[in-house]
Amino acid sequence: MIELQHGSFGEYSVAEGSARACSLPSAGEMSKLDRETIEHGTSGCELMERAGKAIAERVVGAFSGVRSAVVLCGPGNNGGDGLVIARTLRERGVLVHIIVVSAERYSGECEQQIQGTADLHVFGGLASWTGADGMPPRATTPPEVRSLIAASDLVIDALLGTGQREAPRARVAELIEIVRCVQSAGPRCRVVAVDIPTGIDSDTGSIYTPHIAADRTVTVQCIKRGMLQFPARTACGVIESVDVGISGKTPVEYSLVAAGNLPRMVSRAPDTHKGLLGRTLVVGGSLAMPGAPMLSALAALRTGAGIVSRCVRSGWSTIPPLPEAMYEVCLGDAATFQPQDIAPVTQMVERYDVFVLGPGLGTDPGTAQFVVGVIEVLKLRGARVVIDADALNIIATTGVTLKGLAAVVTPHPGEAARLLGITSSEVQRDRFRAARELSRALGVIAVLKGAGSLIHDGAEGRLVAEGTPYLATPGSGDVLAGIIAACAARTASLWEAAVLGVWIHARAGAAAAEQRGGPILASEVCDSIGHVIGRLEEGRLA
Repeated sequence: MIELQHGSFGEYSVAEGSARACSLPSAGEMSKLDRETIEHGTSGCELMERAGKAIAERVVGAFSGVRSAVVLCGPGNNGGDGLVIARTLRERGVLVHIIVVSAERYSGECEQQIQGTADLHVFGGLASWTGADGMPPRATTPPEVRSLIAASDLVIDALLGTGQREAPRARVAELIEIVRCVQSAGPRCRVVAVDIPTGIDSDTGSIYTPHIAADRTVTVQCIKRGMLQFPARTACGVIESVDVGISGKTPVEYSLVAAGNLPRMVSRAPDTHKGLLGRTLVVGGSLAMPGAPMLSALAALRTGAGIVSRCVRSGWSTIPPLPEAMYEVCLGDAATFQPQDIAPVTQMVERYDVFVLGPGLGTDPGTAQFVVGVIEVLKLRGARVVIDADALNIIATTGVTLKGLAAVVTPHPGEAARLLGITSSEVQRDRFRAARELSRALGVIAVLKGAGSLIHDGAEGRLVAEGTPYLATPGSGDVLAGIIAACAARTASLWEAAVLGVWIHARAGAAAAEQRGGPILASEVCDSIGHVIGRLEEGRLA
């Protein structure tokens, strides 16, 4: 029923049978899905009952032996979910203390749940309402709350849901600080967040001060997209979703790349030959940086490209050999590619299916003219190209347009910032928006690299929540460019090549790190690609 994923993202799982299993909605998209489900006959209270009971069952299953719990409930629907969870846990024999934040107003569904729940505490003031027992709630103080939490097996965070857009304040913030204080005081109390930890922006993955650091987050129907970006990912702990029957049809911009929805890689026929597996030309390198294009070429070969060549200058005698790759030679001994090299590269274009442009080029003025000229040639010939590294920096400084070019750009946050004219901090603050704006501004498919790499084509996006921090190693991006280029020959489109290539890169990096037991070299990522491709072709992806 549950598809479990591992890696640097810890553990997360999705409900395998749900039609929305891999959707990663924003808060607004999730709200529309809820509303559409309600409009088609399922009441909000019914959805709340389903969510609360399902989450309570997951809590009992995940934390065997739980005898006592404190449930912290806010004034909105997240708090209503918490009240259902509390009642369900009580029915299972768990001693539950329910603390409801005092507020001027509560959501309609939350009020209904309050009226159906007995033995309530109110925090931060008095309450004008009574619970199911007809008794007013007991007012509780910060020391009392701290004592209850310290003595309990579990804390359920149902304070704020996906609508958070600023730091928690007043009573909610005070409760968060109490939880954090208890967590830091000794044997760490276990915390389960309902839908999303309080103090997390579900759209961007930003975290506020203060925020809840959960051991486990049980999210309703879909993982919210910000939960799979850092730093929010760390605050969520183990993530699992529960299917409650939310069936709205609103399109969701981003979705998760998982084993069950990977683009299909065309299988090798028994009688295949290298000419059928794609021809890749890597245009990159310089006298000072010979290794970057070699890594792209090696990655393309390891991914299964039939013919891979590197474009070099005849004077670069220090370039290390790659026996399996061929060479296209531009005459001259200049340290970098220059405008006069456009003509020979133009003659090479017809012989290749896909190109990698950028690794190790350098950015001197002559090289910039060369890159602009090559881009125009590739446009005229309708060629497919993966653009990375220095070519991206040249595009940012020259303003050359890529519109009309069949291209994938693969910037890291710094390169993305230069392309968008903003800071890398702004890119990282909302990576989803940055990936979208890159694709739309440049008119190409954009891969925004980093922990939780994003792929966007201007209309829809994908997120790859795989990999390892050890992929932060010199040459890792060059390897990715080569993988995507090779995938272009065995997938239905450049979009599918980008999605599959990012996933293969992440898996290969994780495999290399596991084998090495620590830091890895980019060439070692290449060495692990074949293993990933083999498992992919055999359907053994778990």
